Amino acid sequence: MPRKTLLAVLAATAITPAFADDLANQLALAETRLAALEQQSSMADRVHINGFMTFGMERTNTIRGTVVDPMGTPLADQPISYQNSDTDWNLRSLSRAGIRITTDINERASAVVQLLSQGDNDYNTEVQWAYVAYELTPGLTWRAGRLVLPTYMHSQYTQAGYAYPWIELPAQVYGTLPIDTMEGMDLTWSFNSGNINHTANVTWGAVDLETATGSYQVKNQAGINLTSRWQNWSSRVSYSIGQTTLALPDLTPGPNLAPFGLDDEFGYFASIGGQYDNGQWLVMAELVRLGVNAPAGWFPTQTAGYITGGYRIGRLMPHLTWSAVDSDDSSDCSADPVACGSLASSNAVRSKSWTLGARYDLSTGIALKAEASRFYDFSNEETTNAALFSGLPSSSNPTVFRLAVEAAF
Repeated sequence: MPRKTLLAVLAATAITPAFADDLANQLALAETRLAALEQQSSMADRVHINGFMTFGMERTNTIRGTVVDPMGTPLADQPISYQNSDTDWNLRSLSRAGIRITTDINERASAVVQLLSQGDNDYNTEVQWAYVAYELTPGLTWRAGRLVLPTYMHSQYTQAGYAYPWIELPAQVYGTLPIDTMEGMDLTWSFNSGNINHTANVTWGAVDLETATGSYQVKNQAGINLTSRWQNWSSRVSYSIGQTTLALPDLTPGPNLAPFGLDDEFGYFASIGGQYDNGQWLVMAELVRLGVNAPAGWFPTQTAGYITGGYRIGRLMPHLTWSAVDSDDSSDCSADPVACGSLASSNAVRSKSWTLGARYDLSTGIALKAEASRFYDFSNEETTNAALFSGLPSSSNPTVFRLAVEAAF
């Protein structure tokens, strides 16, 4: 064999094992990178993130009115406010942001977590929703965890203001039962009857609610609701019941409220609503009723409703809403008019309002809004109580002004 050929064979024989090892390492590294990319792609397909935010401001022209002190004594010519807003612009009461994370566990199961941060809670972030959903059959889904309490027509998106025309949902109605969530489970069935699409939902769980009266606990909360859609029309009916507990304090030397506490007393909430939206005209209405079986009937049954009309002109939609709430006071406080009467009067609510507003869709996912709400009619033969205000306005009917930018992404 020629010398040069022999050297070439020997050289090739010498480098082949090293080259093979290096090639194997490179292939292993490539496979690792490919697996990581596939995992990232799989994760991106399984995880979906959505969010919403509102930056809003609110103020009222109400300055003075009558308030009642803890002893039940009315004090005239006192400063009053609308919820958390007074004559200065409040930049926090309406502002909030939320993130919803949905993860597909497998072909039938998923998990949802929604985080919410609100300005009136110092922007502390809390878990608003956290549940697992499982598709039992096509059209039938079971969920368990921290869920939406579906008592209202707009319950699924009360915090996502971009989804509705107002800056603030009609407060007399959505303040009747100010609860967004519950801990429990539900079952949702989607079905058709002819050309009408239906969604039926049943719920069971428990709710905790902090109010000015105290801390309500509702257990064995059970409800049913039905949403139906046909062309431009939709309707919704809902009814729920529960066992309500509320411990009341002894305010000696003021009234002793303890004997009037609730101990697994029956309560109910019913609502009915409808909507017509053909892309240009929008008409919505909703009626709700809340009742609790309280000792001596000190908790007045509350009825509230609204009707809204809007008309889209390109990106602009002016709208007008009339809203009202009233109490049916059937209390029997003859045995203890001080304590029972104090509870009955503080929980009685009455007011009406007109809200004129406008929404302008700046671009897809961003809306600018402005509105003004004029409140009136705070008393009748049974009730004198300015719902939503810290006292009873003494002169002109108060007006609340709001501005906001809202986004969904």
